Amino acid sequence: MKKLNIEEKGSLINFSILIIMLMLVLLVSVGLPILKMLKNVNLKGTTNDSNVENVDYSKLYPFVEGNVDEPYRGGYFTYNNIVNEIKKSVEDATSSGMFRYNKMVELSYIYNNLIKFNLYSNVGDSKIGIGGNYFSHIYSAKNIDTQVNSIIDFAKYLKENNTSLLYVQAPFKISNEVDVSPVYKDFTSEKTDEFLSRIKNDIDYIDLRENIKEENLDNLSLFFQTDHHWLPKTGLWATNIISNYLNDKYSMDLNIENLDYDRYNYKTYEKIFLGSVGKAVSLAKAEPEDLVLITPKFETKLHVKMLDLGIDKVGTYEETLIDWSILKNKSYYKISHYLAYMYGDRGLTEIHNELIDNGKKILLVKDSFADVVSPFIALENEYLSIIDLRYFNGSLKSYIKEYNPDIVIIMYNGSMIAANINEADYGELWDFE
Repeated sequence: MKKLNIEEKGSLINFSILIIMLMLVLLVSVGLPILKMLKNVNLKGTTNDSNVENVDYSKLYPFVEGNVDEPYRGGYFTYNNIVNEIKKSVEDATSSGMFRYNKMVELSYIYNNLIKFNLYSNVGDSKIGIGGNYFSHIYSAKNIDTQVNSIIDFAKYLKENNTSLLYVQAPFKISNEVDVSPVYKDFTSEKTDEFLSRIKNDIDYIDLRENIKEENLDNLSLFFQTDHHWLPKTGLWATNIISNYLNDKYSMDLNIENLDYDRYNYKTYEKIFLGSVGKAVSLAKAEPEDLVLITPKFETKLHVKMLDLGIDKVGTYEETLIDWSILKNKSYYKISHYLAYMYGDRGLTEIHNELIDNGKKILLVKDSFADVVSPFIALENEYLSIIDLRYFNGSLKSYIKEYNPDIVIIMYNGSMIAANINEADYGELWDFE
């Protein structure tokens, strides 16, 4: 048998080390997501991971056997969940999860600025500068048949059960009036137009983009500069429009006086927030911005339940709906201060306003834009339940049967229509089973 020389031994050792490193990466990337799902813990979108409790909503609100056609929800151990968790873990391990990743990104942009390499303000495959200090995600053209068919089928189900449905279209940061760049085109507005045109004969809807045009508002100014979300004050503006419509058309008897802008305090947390796109392009490109916390001047008494945070308490708006720990956190990269409202995106939140006596029940099915809408709805109506299907693995129809709402509101921003439905989270938003 031939003996290996020193160089050959060194190459073999290096190769063995490489194999071991690859195996470790694979173990972490594949093993951790599966372990997390085995624990039934879904930490996506949480504000304080250490406080999250194990809640399997599919046991509390089970699916009717045979009703789940697509494996988007209905348990953690599904094909889509496993694939998406592994994909996300691999992406994190090779990008934001790398040691000193944010500092490396900052240095790369500093270098790009030094050599004047800033072609078309491009800062990534799906994140671009759109003028001034504003940054945004962009979305390509995709088929939206699933989104359209899912919500129309859901509307038919609700109609058969004598429950009203209102769809609320929240705006996207990039409107038709924004010229993104000579290279990139965002299809969100185009796909949103298509979506609304296809559901208009089956579903009642509010298109807040039209209200923006009617009031001659600047669309960009309604959003954070570095984040994809709209401003909290924009959320209060939207709540006024939605609530007036609910009273006029559905006789909901909402206490709209509680939405008067003058009845709120506005506290500014200066330069505390770096949004989702700002995090991606780093502090070398984006600057931290202010976050305004809106709190009522009037008396409030809310009974709030959030099972996944172990919250079940009665208190004021400030005591029950605001996560103050987030506002004390000074990290730009590790947390989103926008999620101080409503403790971020929860699977299920149930609110009883003990100072309102209209007997009405609203179910709000939403994305994160409603984090700055739902707290204000809670101040004008007696009962409000909020479900984010990305973090609720139970049956929406089972919950509706038990809760028996007067109206179901689905509120999504345009990116939830334009995004790839087969990617993590997006498909779950359109699974109304």
